[in-house]
Amino acid sequence: MIKLHSLGITTDLIFIDYNGSIDRRENYYVVRTVSNPSFWFGNCLIFDAPPASGDFEKWIALFKKEIAEKQKTQHMVFLWDTVNGEKGITDQFLKNGFELDQTLVLTANKLIPPVKYNTDIKVRILESDEDWEQAIINQINCRDESNGETLEGHIAFKRIQMANYRAMQIDGLGNWYGAFLDKVLIGDLGLFFQEDTGRFQNVGTHPDYRRKGVCATLVYEVSKSALLNHKLKHLVMVADENYHAGGIYESVGYKASERLVGLCCNQYPY
Repeated sequence: MIKLHSLGITTDLIFIDYNGSIDRRENYYVVRTVSNPSFWFGNCLIFDAPPASGDFEKWIALFKKEIAEKQKTQHMVFLWDTVNGEKGITDQFLKNGFELDQTLVLTANKLIPPVKYNTDIKVRILESDEDWEQAIINQINCRDESNGETLEGHIAFKRIQMANYRAMQIDGLGNWYGAFLDKVLIGDLGLFFQEDTGRFQNVGTHPDYRRKGVCATLVYEVSKSALLNHKLKHLVMVADENYHAGGIYESVGYKASERLVGLCCNQYPY
């Protein structure tokens, strides 16, 4: 397990370590997932420090050399291994189509039962092909339309990504869970392990069932099971700093431990 300063980025690499590659350079890491070239955070550069003056041209050239020239990747993503929201000098990036990606890393080792506990749902590990197909459809229904990705592109990305998660489950590296109302999946998430750390993935509640305690109940039940059965020291969540999901996680005991900043561009003009 590669350990960086950021627990959030370190646990991101659990998934790259399984089906991608991580290569160290002098002052950055090259992260590539050849099987899923549209996976933004699976095909990126992670620098030791935020961008400084003059880094725009350097970082663009490095991304082209390390990633874009080797596979059909249209996006560009740059991360840096700091934990207190350091932004560096990003003006030139922002002027050229990049957006800041600001996320919270939340961790927990003690839990609080959710105030709005949903007693109608059953939380369990996905088992059948039908379970997994329902989870894929739910993930597609929960997509963020603000990043400019087409629906067709998102469906292709999600099917590859979920196949990778299923392979990790088969290999005993974690599980994908669903919140079922009778036999219908209305929420899902993944939790995968490396050493003493568990990392959540892609918490999603069907739009028709939001604000009913589904997400909080799902996160709480899976977290409780993980702490009881896997003897973990860290449970890690990553959430958009400006999105309401962070508040849901905090309501069941998660606390913000890091603030990460990165730069993303959906279609950089190579």
